[in-house]
Amino acid sequence: MKHCLYLYLFLPVWFILIISACAQNNTKLYKDLTEAEECMWKKPEKALKILQDINKDSIADKLNYATWCLLYTQAQDRNYITHSSDSLISIALDFFMKQDNPKRKAEAWFYKGQVKADQKLIKEAIECYVIAKEWSEKIEDPILKSRIHRTLGSTYRYRRLFDSSLTEIKKSIYDLGSLPPCSEYSYSYSELGRTYAETEKTDSAFYFFNLSLNNALLIKDSLCIATALQEIGLIYSIQKKYNDALENIQKSAQIMKNINPDKLPQIYSSIGRCYYYLGILDSSQFYYKKALNTSNLHTIRNTYNVLSIICEEKKDFKNALNYKNQYNFYNDSIIQLANTAEIAAIQKKYDNAQLLSQKYKKEKIFLYIIISTIIIISILVVLYLRNKAKSKKVIRSYQEKNNLLLYNIMLNERLIDEKKEIINSLLSKDNTTNNIDIIEKTTEEIKVLENDNNRIQNIISNSIDENISNSAKDEQIKNLRLNNHRLTSYIHENNTILKSIKSKPYYIQDYKPIISITDKIYQDFSKRLKITFPLLTERDIIICCLIKLNFDNKQIAIMEGVEPSSISKKKQRIWNRIKKHYPDWNKGGKDLDTFIEEWG
Repeated sequence: MKHCLYLYLFLPVWFILIISACAQNNTKLYKDLTEAEECMWKKPEKALKILQDINKDSIADKLNYATWCLLYTQAQDRNYITHSSDSLISIALDFFMKQDNPKRKAEAWFYKGQVKADQKLIKEAIECYVIAKEWSEKIEDPILKSRIHRTLGSTYRYRRLFDSSLTEIKKSIYDLGSLPPCSEYSYSYSELGRTYAETEKTDSAFYFFNLSLNNALLIKDSLCIATALQEIGLIYSIQKKYNDALENIQKSAQIMKNINPDKLPQIYSSIGRCYYYLGILDSSQFYYKKALNTSNLHTIRNTYNVLSIICEEKKDFKNALNYKNQYNFYNDSIIQLANTAEIAAIQKKYDNAQLLSQKYKKEKIFLYIIISTIIIISILVVLYLRNKAKSKKVIRSYQEKNNLLLYNIMLNERLIDEKKEIINSLLSKDNTTNNIDIIEKTTEEIKVLENDNNRIQNIISNSIDENISNSAKDEQIKNLRLNNHRLTSYIHENNTILKSIKSKPYYIQDYKPIISITDKIYQDFSKRLKITFPLLTERDIIICCLIKLNFDNKQIAIMEGVEPSSISKKKQRIWNRIKKHYPDWNKGGKDLDTFIEEWG
């Protein structure tokens, strides 16, 4: 059995090792992925380039592939690339939701929301942001938590849910807590200012835009400075203070020219708007034309519309008509491209799904084969071990019963000696008629006891011999079971009380006779049980005695006046009390009936 025990212990380890090898879930990220993540916020262009240079088809394990999908989606977002498909972020989300990594879960849900927002599925985006927010509460990453709250607040603002927007953006500022001044403060202050601006609370908007500007000046973040100046200019513009607005927006343009020229068209559009309201139409027209230097079709379309209006006011109807035609052309193009983009997104999503399906199909089939093989081997090993244990248990059980039979022979011999002493004592007295009757009766009783001993000895002679070969044990076990059945039947048939109850069970109030019979047959069974297991109650000991006498649940239930299910529950409670003293006796799935059969 020793070698089987080693096999039993090794089997789970073997199973875990194979599954781990098949799953190929390394815990170490590729160096390139780590480098891309480190430079994601300060140098997003570099991060995107690193990720694009990685051959995703060569990524073997799921952890690195899921991380690449997450970081690539993040890099696209940081570089303001519109997401057309959610296939990559869905792969990352599916993987990380099965891992114990709340930060990755929060990130995956956040960028899933960013993708949905680009797809104009705002309701789904909000759902993703809310889930990301819940996961972010489980981590200590103030910047990530702040970004999630700020983005959710911004999305609420787009849907004109201003109260919810203010709540989330204020949380984003609170999340930053005691962090030193950084650009995140400016982003959150500016977002809060935009919400106040849209609710026409220009004083509050002006206050928070200035907070954003002061923080940006403190940390010398040129992009935040330029953004804050432009937003302050817009507030002045709303307040019709066009000269002040023009001054701030022009400062923003000077800074932005050196750090991010792609944003200049939007700023030029704001400058053109200020000149328009100041009545300086030539300057307004000049800056609006500069605003056309962008790839954003929406900006181009809107700018052509404003230029046509300016030309109409200048009585330049020819150019006004040209600009109006350009406006109509771009408007039609935007509508057409929207339909084309939708079709392309669907096709791309389908293609990615097909590739991923093929990639994981072979892995899953191989994994299923390995798991099935291991399960089959495990079942065979368990069945083998159970059969071995069962055979050993049966042999031990019948050895115990043989010991009990020997004990009964000893008791009979003791009674025979006592009765012989009675006869000797009577023989030494006068041979009265009464004494002769007693002597004859006692002699008959001795003969009965001797016959009983001979019968028991015959039963023992058929029991298991410890020296027999293994090949003969199964046959011996069958014989022992038959002998045990005969012995049990004999006890019930030769005892008036047990015979009566066994033939027709009835409700019993006084169990003393039954306990007395059990103690006589099984060497003070109830007393030893009470001493060994002090937690057992009197009723518990009665149930144990009935089990020892081979009464089944239905018979015990009738004797107790309850349902059989109550007896099953009672047995379980007794078994729990016994296990508190000897927990090792529960190994191998042993129940109370088996234990009582083997014990004592």
